[in-house]
Order: sequence, then C-alpha cells, then structure tokens
Amino acid sequence: MTDFWTVFGIWIGAFSTLAIWSFLYKDNPFYKFAEQVFVGVSAAYWFVYTIYNNIIPNLFDKVLSDFSSNWLLIIPGLLGLMMLLRLFPKLDWLSKYPLALMIGTTAGLSLLRFLKSDVINQIVSTMLNPLNAGTIDMKIGQFILIIGTISGIIYFYFSKKH
Repeated sequence: MTDFWTVFGIWIGAFSTLAIWSFLYKDNPFYKFAEQVFVGVSAAYWFVYTIYNNIIPNLFDKVLSDFSSNWLLIIPGLLGLMMLLRLFPKLDWLSKYPLALMIGTTAGLSLLRFLKSDVINQIVSTMLNPLNAGTIDMKIGQFILIIGTISGIIYFYFSKKH
C-alpha cells in the first residue's frame, strides 16, 4: 500500500499541472491560484536556502566561533537586515542606505572593469602598435592613425554641443 503523502503529492502535482494548463483556455482563478502558489513557494524556498547555505555558515558560525577576529562580519549582516526593512512602511527609508552602497559599489567596479577591458586596451593598441611597426611606411601610417584618434577624441569631447 502506498503512503498517504505520496498519493497526496501526486494529486497536488496533477491539480497544479491542470491549473497551469488551464491558462491555454483563458485567464481563470485556477491559473491565478497556481501562479501565486508557485511564486510564493519559490520565494520561500530560496529564502530558506539562503539562510541555511549562506547566512548561517558565513555569518553566524564564523562570528560565534571566533568573535575577536570576525566581528567585522556584523556590518554586512546589519546592512542585510536593513535591506529587509523595506517590508515595513515606516522603516523603509533605512533600506535605501545599504541599497545605495550596493549600487554604488557595483557601478564603480563595473566602470573600472569596463575601463580596463575596453578603453585602456584600445588606447594601448593604438599607441603602442606604431612602435612595433616594421617599415617606415607602416610607421607613418600608424602615426597618422594616432593623430586621427587624438583629433577625433578632442573633437567629440572638447567641442561645443551641436
């Protein structure tokens, strides 16, 4: 004889599948219910997963095991709690500070990565290749390329608005 919870799970899965497929006919309450249950269960799963696989081992276990060397981990923990204050309307203004810190840090790191990967590499390729050119006509061509590049940058960055 099969277990009650196994049979119950099969019926829940069958109902959920039919409720999601019912959207093919038109939007209805069964579909809306299944959609909301799916979103809620997914959010709850990832919330619990994050707590048990990230927050407990990387914050609580480290701080509780050796507080004297890991006390700085309390700061990101408090910033994370401040981000959750968005759920409370009277305290949601406190969530703007860690969010601004996160967005500013991400923007700064992305800008640095962009400058290193795109801008600096293009400048180095433009400026250093003439030094490695073989014949005199190649050196003259590379010198003209440098003058054209600098002229274009000066024109677009330092000219008045058109």
